[in-house]
Amino acid sequence: MNDKLFESLEIKILGDFSWEKWQNFRLALAVSGGADSIALFRAFVELIQKLNRLNEDSSLAEAFLKNFPFNETEHSLKTNDSKKGLNNVLKVENRNGYLNKLRKTKSNLNKDFVFRYSLDNILIVHINHQLRNIESDQDAQFVRTLAQKLKVSFIERKIEPEELQCETQILGSLEAAARNLRYRHLISAAEEFGARFLLTAHSLNDQMETMIQRIFRGTGVEGLSGIPQIRPLNDAIVLVRPLLNCSRTEIIEYLKLLNQDFRSDSSNRELCFTRNRIRLELIPLLETIFPNRWNISLQRLQQQSQEIVQQILKPNIESLEMSIEYPPGHSDSLTINLALLSERSEYILQEFFKKCWKNQNWPLREMGYIQWKRLTQMTLQRSPASSDFPGGIKAQIIQNRLLLERK
Repeated sequence: MNDKLFESLEIKILGDFSWEKWQNFRLALAVSGGADSIALFRAFVELIQKLNRLNEDSSLAEAFLKNFPFNETEHSLKTNDSKKGLNNVLKVENRNGYLNKLRKTKSNLNKDFVFRYSLDNILIVHINHQLRNIESDQDAQFVRTLAQKLKVSFIERKIEPEELQCETQILGSLEAAARNLRYRHLISAAEEFGARFLLTAHSLNDQMETMIQRIFRGTGVEGLSGIPQIRPLNDAIVLVRPLLNCSRTEIIEYLKLLNQDFRSDSSNRELCFTRNRIRLELIPLLETIFPNRWNISLQRLQQQSQEIVQQILKPNIESLEMSIEYPPGHSDSLTINLALLSERSEYILQEFFKKCWKNQNWPLREMGYIQWKRLTQMTLQRSPASSDFPGGIKAQIIQNRLLLERK
């Protein structure tokens, strides 16, 4: 350990995902072998070792808590805890709260800062898509070897070609199919391990790339709010992205400090993929035109959009969810009581329908502004009585209800 104990990237992680939130739970980390996921892996091993050391050294603990950049306001993370009921709020006290504890008596200091966490509570999950032949297997072996070296549990899950082909036919996109199956396997592995949190290594660069892609593909305010840092996946698992406020430059610098190598995915250099062209061609161009400004502007737009989503959009959509009914025995259909949709703006209704599509896991890729507007106007005007949408979705108005089903 170096003199300052915690590196800046580690402090950033703790600022967004404090140890108080996860120290009583198991963690599953999605690790591909690339720079971001390896940094996530190494950072949590380092954090656990260093926080355990603080638990044993009261002077280090007090110095750390005095200087830790806690936000002045209280953070909260909603999760599901079977012992305390759904939507239990795990709260993180601000710095003064910790210091008040620490100043009670020096003899009780170690009782105030309690962190005892074993690496046995971490599982490294590697998803092998088997799309790059030997390179995919080498990635898996690299992550497996590192897990063995650091004495952390490891599991590899393979996505079989037939499985991927079937999902691609359903969703109409190889990228979307691979993502769906990846999360399906990640969630399964996390549940089997008994993890509460599933950690992925999305970075600030991923956030910017996602926003750019959504802007040019066509998106609303929710799309501009970017990738959420915390999102419940089901009643048992919460998805957390601890590196979402860390840039790729910070991540590479951190790995250099640790003298840690990583794998490079050759497909990330192929310009046939839109995401790669954004990363390799468009972003460097934006940097030459708006040096050190384009990303700050996008971040500001993303933060403002998040506020609109949380304060306006989300409450409106949640109030409309009571209009949904699911016909028994028909998992790929739902009905909506149109009377409960009256007096809502077209935009709110469009976002509501997007939420319905996501909940049903229906393909969104070909549903653009024109299609959402057509569905919304059909709903408000009760005409036409029937209309077809991409992905085999059929909408029908039957009396005072909208039936949506996938053929």
